[in-house]
Parts: sequence; C-alpha cells; structure tokens
Amino acid sequence: MLQHIEREKVLVLGLGRSGLSAAGLLLEKGARRVVASDSREKDLLDEEVRQLEQNERVELVCGGHPDSLLEGISLIIKSPGISPRLPLLQKAEKRGVPIYSEVELAYHYSQAPIAGITGTNGKTTTTSLTGEMFKRNFDGVLVAGNIGFPLCEAVMQAKKDDWIVAELSSFQLDHTRKFRARFAAVLNIKPDHLDYHGEMSHYVSSKKKLLQNQHPEDWAVLNWDDPLVRELASSVKCRLIFFSTRAVPPFPCCIYIEKGKILFNQGEEIIELCRADEVRLPGKHNLENALAAAAISWAAGVKAEDIAAELHEFSGVPHRLEPVGEVNGVLFINDSKGT
Repeated sequence: MLQHIEREKVLVLGLGRSGLSAAGLLLEKGARRVVASDSREKDLLDEEVRQLEQNERVELVCGGHPDSLLEGISLIIKSPGISPRLPLLQKAEKRGVPIYSEVELAYHYSQAPIAGITGTNGKTTTTSLTGEMFKRNFDGVLVAGNIGFPLCEAVMQAKKDDWIVAELSSFQLDHTRKFRARFAAVLNIKPDHLDYHGEMSHYVSSKKKLLQNQHPEDWAVLNWDDPLVRELASSVKCRLIFFSTRAVPPFPCCIYIEKGKILFNQGEEIIELCRADEVRLPGKHNLENALAAAAISWAAGVKAEDIAAELHEFSGVPHRLEPVGEVNGVLFINDSKGT
C-alpha cells in the first residue's frame, strides 16, 4: 500500500519525535490523508505538532485513541513507546489493518543503505562510534534512530550515496516487516522491557528481526560471548562476523582480543588493529562496543587504519560514563543516560 500512498488514509499513533517525523514523511510522499493521534491534550503538545493541523491533509486527534480512529484507515504507524496491547491496536489487528513502526516506514522510502545496531545495552555508544568510523571514509553519514534523531527524518535528508547508521530498539523492530539492514549488529540480549513484550521469547524475537531480511551479500555482526546472541547465527542468511573479548571465536571471520591486542581474522590473514588498552572508551563493557563498531565498519569498507584511529580518539557520548571533574581526589562521572 505504500506504493500507492496517494490513495491511502494513514493513522500515526503517538506524536513524539518519531511520530512527528513519520507524519512529515507521509505528507512528503503524498499520503491522501494523515490522522495524527496522541494521548495528550492539544495544549500539552509541542508547537511543531500543533502546526500539523495547518496542512489540509492532516486530522489531529488529541486526548486519547478512540475506536473511531480506525474508520477508513488502511495503515497504522505506531510510535515505539505505545504498547502493542493498546485496545485500538488489538482491534486493528483483528480487522487486518497493517501496523508498522516508524523505522519500517523510513526503510520503505530510504535511498541510502542502513547499518543497524541493536542490543539491550551499548546501542548508543556503538552507534555513535560506528558513525564516526564511517565518517572517516564516507562523505555523507547520518546517525539516527533510537539515538534521538528519527529515522524518518534521516531518510528525508539522506541521498542515494549516503549512509545511515541507526540505533534500533526492540520497540522499533517489533513492527517491522521488510526492514533490511546491509550491516546488522546484535550486541547482547538480557531480560528487559518485559512489561512491553510480555515474554522473553518475544523480546528475543524482536531483536532477531534485524537479521531476518538480510541478503547473502549483507553482513551480520554477533557477540560470541552472549549465548542468546550466538544462537541467532543459525538464522543468519548472510556473511557473518563474530566478536569476542573473552575468546577466539572458532569462525573464519572474527574480531577478538588476544594477549592485550585487538586482532581481526579476515579469513585469509590476521591483522592487528591496536592494543586493547589504547581504546579510549572507558570500561571493559565498552571493549565489546568497540569490537562491534570495528566489525561493522570493516565490513562496510572502512580502512583498518581509520578504525584504529577512531578507537584511539573516541571518548564516548555525553552523559554515559562522562568524566565531569575531580574534587579532593574524587573523580565524578556523569552516567545519567546509562542503562
């Protein structure tokens, strides 16, 4: 139906940043009608959201999600934070109305290829680091997704020869169908968001969706040290790289730490990127993030020397293990966004 969006009436549920950008992309692509709904009252919405009403093709519904929203609707774009158990969504499923996430909508219209990164922890750091590595070799790189810059917004800006590096949450992946990441990394899977997913198996399945539409020429990057992630290898349909901070994965293409060195087995030769203690990111957990970013970047064609240079220089993202000062010999760390 997105192929004939000019005929469709689309419901956007949730008008935070991703919902607003989804509505913007739908309007840009010529949707006949966009019904934009939020549980908040209109006076509590951002001015940018309220301005949607100025477009004659937009109907703004505030203060809840009544059943009447489904009248004439052919597609629903669901914002990540809205529970799939919302009564309106359950009724839509019974009626056969497709429900997409914002990232699924973005993928459909994206001219640029996407590198996608998911996991319970470390997504933002790995996505940011990967983006910086890409920028050393590619002219147009947009870092988007769950990191705070909606994927739909990135798609509206990206050109065909650009790259989009996307942080993807389980909420965003849950309602994807055809979403394809040319490079897909799963960092780790731990029990999380079970109030949303209900069962651990559903949470794991949502992460697995990042791999489901990859083509044989694509790359999957998986954490050998995480048993749940390692098991995903059986469903991988493309080229595979394992990363590990604890062992040498018994696999022809892998990146690991041995005798204090970060080594990359490319299948035909083993190259040394740098020493592990030269990675500027603090903490042992960030070594996993560094290896994942290095693997994605190598697969995308970033030069080994540029990967090593970024590992030396990248200090992290704001509010995550960020040193803010020292007083009387006590070092204060801002980790207010850490999970």
